[in-house]
Amino acid sequence: MHGGTDQAVYAFPAEHFSCIAEILGAEVGPGFMGENVTLKGVTEADACIGDIWRWGNELLQITAPRGPCFKLGIRIGRQAARTIIRQEGLVGWYLRVLTPGDVPTQGSIALVERHQAGVTVDLAN
Repeated sequence: MHGGTDQAVYAFPAEHFSCIAEILGAEVGPGFMGENVTLKGVTEADACIGDIWRWGNELLQITAPRGPCFKLGIRIGRQAARTIIRQEGLVGWYLRVLTPGDVPTQGSIALVERHQAGVTVDLAN
């Protein structure tokens, strides 16, 4: 697991691809940010640290925002773009696996439990 058990899965909102494309001056799409799962309909403003989600028969918990890795800077040839992406809040988030299972390659991920603190990934970023 890259980064340990609290960073087992990296989720990234599809809503950000157009902004990332503008910053980089190039088309981007699913997988470009290195995410394991590309989501639609939820962003950092909606997702909260500690929220529990069901993906297939697996349970996951949001642990932290993710800042763009230095390897992305190498890949795009612009380390400074990482700072812009972070400042714009286009970061996605990490999740830990609470209950391992099988996950589909398409379909939905459902919120099972909202963390009572309500600290969004956007706020934590």
